[in-house]
Amino acid sequence: LKDDYREQLGRDPGYIINAVFAPDDRTIIVTHNDPKDPSISNIVTIEFSVSTGDFIREITNIKGIFKFSKDGQFAYTFDWKKVRWPSGEFVGQFPLDGSQQNLAIDETAGVMLVVAGPYIESYDLNTFQLKARSKAVYNGDYPWPQNNVSIAKWGGYFVTHASYIVYNPPYPPQVYSQNFVWNTQTLDTTTQAFDPLKMGYIVPSADNRWLASVGGHYVYVFDANTYQKVYEWNQIQSGNLTAVAISPDSRWLAAGGGPSNAHIYDLSNGRLNYTYSTGGHFLRYSNSGNYLLAYGEEGLALLNSITTSVNPGPPLTESVLYPNPTTNKITLSNSYFQPGQLRIDLVDLNGRNIKVLYDSLYNQEELKFDLSFLSAGTYIIKATQNHKVRSFKIIKEK
Repeated sequence: LKDDYREQLGRDPGYIINAVFAPDDRTIIVTHNDPKDPSISNIVTIEFSVSTGDFIREITNIKGIFKFSKDGQFAYTFDWKKVRWPSGEFVGQFPLDGSQQNLAIDETAGVMLVVAGPYIESYDLNTFQLKARSKAVYNGDYPWPQNNVSIAKWGGYFVTHASYIVYNPPYPPQVYSQNFVWNTQTLDTTTQAFDPLKMGYIVPSADNRWLASVGGHYVYVFDANTYQKVYEWNQIQSGNLTAVAISPDSRWLAAGGGPSNAHIYDLSNGRLNYTYSTGGHFLRYSNSGNYLLAYGEEGLALLNSITTSVNPGPPLTESVLYPNPTTNKITLSNSYFQPGQLRIDLVDLNGRNIKVLYDSLYNQEELKFDLSFLSAGTYIIKATQNHKVRSFKIIKEK
């Protein structure tokens, strides 16, 4: 992304502390803050174009965006508010203050999870009120101070890391650390066999099938239902890995750390599929899966996701996709897809999602779509089923 926005702002907004794709994937919202005075009043929110990398505007009525809601209608901000997107209209205020550091949002459970010293607090995403507060967990006489909340299973579990130092001169300080697995509904620590989750920072796939984590030079992937290790990859040449992300279709995993090398793995077969020459301390897929954002304190890089390439699949005969070219309606044959969950997206040649044509349980009926609203041109029909993406080129005529 272009770095001349500081001149357009007329000031240095400070370090980057978060970056998210807008719901339509057309822009990226970047949150900055001053490391010398990281108060909420110093947060700067900037919008960039995905297609050009250009600075678009400073969003003065929103104090940073931590996360968008799944439906794209709302944003959760760094001053503990829920606002409408893109207007910034105020919806509600969580009864919290200070900057956001240790929190996670689980829309499946309908809660925001926040660290409060040795406690975990759960806030309702609609009423904004405190729902529950955990008990402190002790190590002997000392309560574990919790931090680094990450969702392990949507609507089910989350993980925290806890550590503290005991000073006892003239002896060296003793450092104690441990990871805890919590039940999202009850805020109790669980004693079940979740040892893989105790590794620390965990990323679940959107379909709750995979769990991924990075530690040292290694990338780990677990089955989210059995908690058995499925893959383990060593990337010693990349240094310590700090970032991991899973694509929205749960097919691809990105891992990296620092400004160089982001590795893309295929979760369907465990193979290293591609390595980018750039990377970041944080990685984030776009909502459509067409882009990968790598960012750190001082910079961002926008990468084309390998999932945007058109998969030729079987020959495009009239028995699969017809009529093609079309002036109005198009039909996908009932012999091509299997029964089960199916999603079909209409995207343009730049990878931008135009419309979700179908997202439901498929029973092998013929699917007919009205494309009369499109301008003449070439488009892509992208179908996702069983973690596999098939893309078909369609020509729309006047």
